[in-house]
Amino acid sequence: MQRVAETGYKGFNRFMQVKSDFIPIERWAGLTPYPEAVRLMEAAVADVLAGGTERIFICEHPPVFTVGSSGDTKTDILDAGDIPVVETGRGGKITAHGPGQLVVYPILDLSRRGKDLRAYVRTLQESVLEVLADFGIDGRLTDDVGVWVGDDASSQKIAAVGVRVRRWVSYHGFALNVTNDLDVYKRIIPCGLADKGVTRMADFSNVSVGDVEAVLRRVLSQTFSLES
Repeated sequence: MQRVAETGYKGFNRFMQVKSDFIPIERWAGLTPYPEAVRLMEAAVADVLAGGTERIFICEHPPVFTVGSSGDTKTDILDAGDIPVVETGRGGKITAHGPGQLVVYPILDLSRRGKDLRAYVRTLQESVLEVLADFGIDGRLTDDVGVWVGDDASSQKIAAVGVRVRRWVSYHGFALNVTNDLDVYKRIIPCGLADKGVTRMADFSNVSVGDVEAVLRRVLSQTFSLES
């Protein structure tokens, strides 16, 4: 496994592993409307709370702007145009979703993983770092939540992270830019950071959504499940 910069990937965090059956990873076909994704996540959370199976969803959305619990539609949206804006309960501010971006929604029982939300977010970020490293892309973490490439002077976000928990069951998750159209970010102030840019994996490596998804599945399986 290729290493990245000092602030980047150093090996995945085993803190979140538990002895369990293999956690199923489900890929929703086509483009999933964001409200439908929320409905499916909430149903899965209720299932886990009732003793059901943890799972991880992977999907792509049609173009949509989502606003987190600390976002402000009055200041963070410059010109939404014909792209829908959805206010949601996840952490963070505003971000964009669209085809070519892989969105990951882990529905996990964090009460089995130390009840440490900060460690969970860190683990999601480190999972992205490992995927990037597999494609020779140097990712890094900063004081701002998410995953970045470039040095401090030219730092660009390549993955956004925003989570929520209900009775220690997680939902929402992260969005990794692979081949998606970045022009939509000109319509908003991404994550409320006016001085930061946005990038995608395709700007650094010859990648496809399918290739990245395959690596992502492996990394997520290694990170969150440990077969008994």
